[in-house]
Amino acid sequence: MMKKAVDKCYMALMHNGVIRQCTPKNGMKAICSDTMVFAAKYLYPLQKQIDKECVQDLLETFAASRLLIMRANAPTIMLGDWVEDKGVYYSNTSYKDWGYGYYRWPKSCRTSPSVSWIALDIGDDEPQKAAASVKEALECNNILFDMVDDGVSGEVSFEAYDFPYSTTKVAGYNIIDRIDDKQDGYDDFGYEGYDEGGYLPVRYQKV
Repeated sequence: MMKKAVDKCYMALMHNGVIRQCTPKNGMKAICSDTMVFAAKYLYPLQKQIDKECVQDLLETFAASRLLIMRANAPTIMLGDWVEDKGVYYSNTSYKDWGYGYYRWPKSCRTSPSVSWIALDIGDDEPQKAAASVKEALECNNILFDMVDDGVSGEVSFEAYDFPYSTTKVAGYNIIDRIDDKQDGYDDFGYEGYDEGGYLPVRYQKV
């Protein structure tokens, strides 16, 4: 029934992310998706309890994705880490344009991806547990990355490709430092000597 192109129901689910506990073993060859497994195995049995805060917390923690549970004659339930921008909610920041300095270009004019080194403040949290949460958050947002073991206490670091400049948190941890790779060779664009307070492109940015 979930495979029908057109159907009617009193409850519908929209999901953006990856629910690893529900990923079929056959991958792309499977007859169902992780979303379908989650809906049938977990969400459907809990439908009558869905308004309870404890149930929503459980689903949010289990899925680690962005979920919209839309119901007939009842409020829509929004679970997960959404991005709010002028009253509109997005599941990530890929909709935004970005550029350098005072100039911005649309996504269609973007250069090749930059490489960013990101440091997160994890406070007193256990480093391995924090790193696992960060990895899951990055994977759910389809970000290419490599974790970095820099040995700094209270921090978790990673390198990522084309990491959104508007992001200030990952998995709930604040970004405390960011360095973006010199990929284009700024000398070609007349940026010599601008490293000390000039209009250097924002590939060097501390959040």
